[in-house]
Amino acid sequence: MRVTNAIKASLLLASTMTIMAGAIVAPTLPRISDAFAHMAHVDLLSRLILTLPALFIVLFSSLAGWSIDKFGRRVMLLGSLLLYALAGTTGAYVNNLYLILIGRALLGIAVAGNMIAINTLIGDLMQGNERSRFFGFQGSFMAFGGVFFILLAGWLADISWELPFWIYSLSLIALALCYIFVPESGQHKERKPSALFATNSFKPAKAYFIMFMGFTGMTLFYIIPVQIPFLLASFDGVSNSQIGYAISLSTFMGALISFFYGRIKQTLSFQWIYALTYLLFALGYIVISNADSYMLTLFGLGIAGLGAGLLFPNANLWMVHIAPENRRGRLLGHMNMAVFMGQFISPLLVHPLIQDRGIQAAFFYPGILMLLIAAFFAVHQFVVSRK
Repeated sequence: MRVTNAIKASLLLASTMTIMAGAIVAPTLPRISDAFAHMAHVDLLSRLILTLPALFIVLFSSLAGWSIDKFGRRVMLLGSLLLYALAGTTGAYVNNLYLILIGRALLGIAVAGNMIAINTLIGDLMQGNERSRFFGFQGSFMAFGGVFFILLAGWLADISWELPFWIYSLSLIALALCYIFVPESGQHKERKPSALFATNSFKPAKAYFIMFMGFTGMTLFYIIPVQIPFLLASFDGVSNSQIGYAISLSTFMGALISFFYGRIKQTLSFQWIYALTYLLFALGYIVISNADSYMLTLFGLGIAGLGAGLLFPNANLWMVHIAPENRRGRLLGHMNMAVFMGQFISPLLVHPLIQDRGIQAAFFYPGILMLLIAAFFAVHQFVVSRK
């Protein structure tokens, strides 16, 4: 079937709901902590508002992927967008921190279903260059949307800590558009088990490798939003708004290069794109680790942002490319779980390094690791091309 612009626009808008999930409430966390200061362990509980969705994305991604293959893409997409609005807005009208945390957990489940349903639909409905271009547009749209919604949340948080939670209700617009325009792909019916491996084109080992690279990429990428505020705070005269601008610059550069991912994919293989991705990441991180000023750190963040903009479109497209139609949802569910496990575990892995060597080490040693990963992909592709 022909994929209309209305279908594409609906899927792009629904995609922005994923990047918004945790970050929207970040600017309002201090005010939430003040509002519930009478509660025991409020510092920990208020921070869980930010991290709890990622944990539940990890826990429910595989189940969401199985459900998508079993019951269909469209029903999961619409149900997830509805749950997203109901769960995400709880902080706007519920004056109980524990109920807000329950809402955040449900939000994570909604994000898992939403992300996997969208990527599975893209894989079902589009082919070839159209699919490559759209994954690039999706990454760009999500990044630009993330910058806009985080800034909007900051402005609203200055008025009231409850107001940023209303931004989650925008998923109802995406729900209406997807209900009207997005069809069921018709690819979710179960086949005989033997059909899963009836073709040599699907190699489970390759799927696990892609998942591992998704986990590795997110673990290394998430060093930026977690550690950059602490690094910049060590420089004299750097304000909170300047820290926000620095992180937004990295996101903005990623959005720019994601827009051209489709064209890049026409020239380079998945492996060469990974080599380029990790080379850019490595250069950016090494610059950051040696920076002694705000402007030099910005330069490093811009380079690293270019790598981040290629990372996730490449991982998603590669998985969609190799996945059999009747296992696409499950494989993307496993992929989603691996990526968000990387996000969840990144601070835990980096913390001992910071304790032993300082904040700059959180960028220098991962930068060296990324150089080695880039070299691995480049050498592998060079050897393959010589055969």
